[in-house]
This record gives sequence, structure tokens and C-alpha cells, in this order.
Amino acid sequence: MSYLLTKNSFISKFETKKTSKNFNDFIHFAQVRNGERLRPLIEYKTANNISIEDLEILFENIQNKREYLERFYDTSLKPTEAELGAEKPMKNHQFNNNVLVNYKNIIRNMFYREILRETKSGIPNVPSFLSVLEDLFLRDIIDYKILTPSARFYLKQGRLGSVLSSFYFRASIMNPYLTFSLNKSLLKGSRIFTPTLGWGSYCYGFMESGIEEYVGTDVIPSVCSKVENFAKNKYPNVKTHIYCLPSEELLDSYYFRKKYKEYFDVVFFSPPYYQLELYPGKSQST
Repeated sequence: MSYLLTKNSFISKFETKKTSKNFNDFIHFAQVRNGERLRPLIEYKTANNISIEDLEILFENIQNKREYLERFYDTSLKPTEAELGAEKPMKNHQFNNNVLVNYKNIIRNMFYREILRETKSGIPNVPSFLSVLEDLFLRDIIDYKILTPSARFYLKQGRLGSVLSSFYFRASIMNPYLTFSLNKSLLKGSRIFTPTLGWGSYCYGFMESGIEEYVGTDVIPSVCSKVENFAKNKYPNVKTHIYCLPSEELLDSYYFRKKYKEYFDVVFFSPPYYQLELYPGKSQST
């Protein structure tokens, strides 16, 4: 699928000539971010009693970023070769979003910018995962949490991934395997309407469960276009219509109300996140 991000394309986004090439430059030119404030690393080191040895370990991790990026891609972004539709669905009372999580990867891959950077946490001073990675690997800017005692402890053990995944925000994803299982085992719908697209995980899971028609809405244009592309290319025999507008506006659409009155078997969506996840775009209902 041409719209999927390859491992080489992902890693190439972190190639730059602007970062420090040696440890001495790193010590003197790197900066530490705390919220909107930037401080020179050498000043921050002294104020917080950070040893040269700990900074050498951090610099080594930055220099060896390819190893971490490859591991992250394989774990979180690499689409699985397994067929979701061939899986045995979870049964009623056993539904779990954290089973066969490899099916989340294709969703995170298609929307890696939106999920890893552009969606913001409503919790103050919790930056998005990708923005921290870009600062660290492209600009020699270190989020202050990476220099806390607990983070430095994990860095000594070679666990940069644990530090990054623990401290920084990534938008949540419903596992398409869960959506698939819900429909196969419980809902058994053939005409589905989702008032939000859920990053495409609803579409993917329902399509794999063998539905006849899928209608969805969202307010993020990139999500609408990619989900529509995904559905029409991968499932050409399923009727699909994506509306790129707030679902509330469909109430005012005579065409929509007339066409779909008493039409759908299932209307499916997640509880609202309100201020916990702040999605890109001006039409969000937070």
C-alpha cells in the first residue's frame, strides 16, 4: 500500500547534519527543554548535579539512534502480515483491547504524525512522543525528564525505549481485532455507521468481519481521505462512504436522514476523551 510508511522512510526522517558530531560539541551546544523554556545543557548539568558519565551514555544513545528507531518501527509501526479476518474472534465477556496488539500497527503507521505528534495531551507539560524524538535526534534538544535520576538509571541499562514510552504522550488506538471480535461475536452487523473514524481502526475491524456497508464521519481531513483510500483499495466490494464533517451536522442533512432512516444495524463509537486527548483541527468537540 503506497500510503504506508516503510522502515527506511521512517528512519530517514531523523537524518540530519545539524546535531553534534562529538561529545564536546554536545556538552556545549545541546539544550534542555522544560515546557517552553530552553536552557544550555552545560548549565543544566551543573544545577542538577548530572555526571559527565550519564551525559556520555545519553550522547551514545543519540549517536546510535538508528538502532532504537528500527526497534520502534518493528514494534509499533510495522504492519503485520497476518490476516485479521482469519483470526478466531474473542468471545463475549472476553473482549480485551490488549490482545494481538500487532493489528494496531497499520493504524499507527497510516497516521503516525497525527497519533504520535499532532494529538496533544490535555495534561500540562506532557509533550507528544514524536516531538520529543525530533528534538532529541534532530536538534540536540533534550526534554528534562530524560535527565531525571530514574531516566538516567534506565539509560545505563540500555533502555531508552522504556524512558520514551513511559514519559511521553501517544494518542490511544482501539485495536481493530477488538472491533472485529465485537462484530463477529456480539453485534453481528452488516451495515455499520461510526460517528467518528477512530483513526480507521473501526473501519478495518468491521471490514474484516465481513460487513456489506460502512459509513463514517470525522473532522480531520487526512483521516477521512486515508480511511476512504484504505477501504476502497483493500475492500472494493464493500460499500463505503466517508463524510468529512462533524457528525452533529448530519442531523441537519435531509439527504442523510432520508437515505439512512432505520438503515443501520450498528452505530459504534468510543466514549469521548474530552480534555485528555486534544486532536488536531478546529472542529473537535473537546
